[in-house]
Amino acid sequence: MHSLLIIGSFKACRALLQLYKARGKYKEFCVPIVIIPAKISNNVPGGEFSSGCDTALNEINEICDWIRKSTQGTKRCLFVVETMGGYCGYLAILACLAGGADAAYIFEEQFGIQELQVDGRRCAQRPCIEE
Repeated sequence: MHSLLIIGSFKACRALLQLYKARGKYKEFCVPIVIIPAKISNNVPGGEFSSGCDTALNEINEICDWIRKSTQGTKRCLFVVETMGGYCGYLAILACLAGGADAAYIFEEQFGIQELQVDGRRCAQRPCIEE
């Protein structure tokens, strides 16, 4: 083996670290090792952008566009879109920014049903924009 390429998330990072620490015992592990972060929530350490996150964001935006198009004739609609990403709000925040949403509720910031109700009432009180 000349080198090792690992594509994965936290488990892959842990495996790489174990291989690295075992280099003193096993000379076979003394090869170049590279990891490509691949997790939908983009929270793998050691990288700015994770493979899979961009694809997920594009899909979320496309779905939000379909929702927006399907409700063009409706005046008073409120939609809550749940994204993947586990305990990391990166995907939800980027989708919120890209889709023009009013709010993002993420794991890192505590929220409850009361916040959803307050934001729903605030959206309902806005004047309708006639086209």
